[in-house]
Amino acid sequence: MTSRPLVTLFTKNGCHLCDVVKAVMSKSTREFKLNQINIALPERAAWFERYKYDIPVLHLDGKFMTKHRLTLEQFDDFLDLASNGTFPPQAGDPNHEIDAGVTPTTDDPFP
Repeated sequence: MTSRPLVTLFTKNGCHLCDVVKAVMSKSTREFKLNQINIALPERAAWFERYKYDIPVLHLDGKFMTKHRLTLEQFDDFLDLASNGTFPPQAGDPNHEIDAGVTPTTDDPFP
């Protein structure tokens, strides 16, 4: 049995586009695990600098997937690739020159 793909959503409170992306993801029939990273937390300052103008940003198994928008068809296609171990990082990772470290794998609190 393979593990579920890990989707990481970089977000912050009040992000309407993040809510839209979460609604799209909730319609998928594929299995995945979702972690939400609150870039507004002080300990996420490097991620804030990297993505402050681009949320929502999504990573899939630690690799850049997309920013701003996502369709259900895109999401399911990406999940299928990840489930097969063939998901490549997508082009367009904003501010990739800012090293924010390894993609976090646990949820952050949202006050």
